Amino acid sequence: MFEVKYPFALDKYPSYSDTPAQEVWIPGFKVSEDETENGNILYAHDHGKAIYTVVSIHRPGKYPIRVLYTRHWVDPTGTAIKGKGLRCLSIAKFKRDSTKYAYDDRVEIVDYEDMK
Repeated sequence: MFEVKYPFALDKYPSYSDTPAQEVWIPGFKVSEDETENGNILYAHDHGKAIYTVVSIHRPGKYPIRVLYTRHWVDPTGTAIKGKGLRCLSIAKFKRDSTKYAYDDRVEIVDYEDMK
């Protein structure tokens, strides 16, 4: 099992009844509509973690080694969020993903109240 720090953004979950919309944590980041010389600003509201569980490793002949794994998240409040199904990556990509979030250097952590 591998754990990696993972950004989470707060989002409003729509309500179709008389109850107000709920705020929920979603894994990943949001994209700001403001643009800088380096492109759009990527932001999240806090960090949780992604947990990768290796199911099996396969060596398909002359092709790169493949890792079959599952992924789920733990949001900043400690609530587990189940991932969907079995995933497959080359061993090189799995090593990168299971040690560091891909866009970690580009994601800013902002206070949710500032974004309202």
